[in-house]
Amino acid sequence: MEAPMVYGPPAGFVRNKPSVYIDRDYCIGCMKCVRLCPQKHVLEPTRDEHGPYSHVTDHMLCAGCGLCLQNCPTHAVRIKLTLRE
Repeated sequence: MEAPMVYGPPAGFVRNKPSVYIDRDYCIGCMKCVRLCPQKHVLEPTRDEHGPYSHVTDHMLCAGCGLCLQNCPTHAVRIKLTLRE
């Protein structure tokens, strides 16, 4: 009899909260993510010499709802799950 397949982090590891980040190569500065985020001050509008873009200010405030990810027209919003021992 084969052992059942178990999905998830390896034994001894705990999944941290998701971290949202913006891939500047794809961000067009539409600010949809900023407007849709239910948690205030996770995503903020920013501007530099290349134009406007979204900036993640505090990863710990992110609830991991995915609204920014689902509504980004260029798929610039990324969510990274990390594991810690």
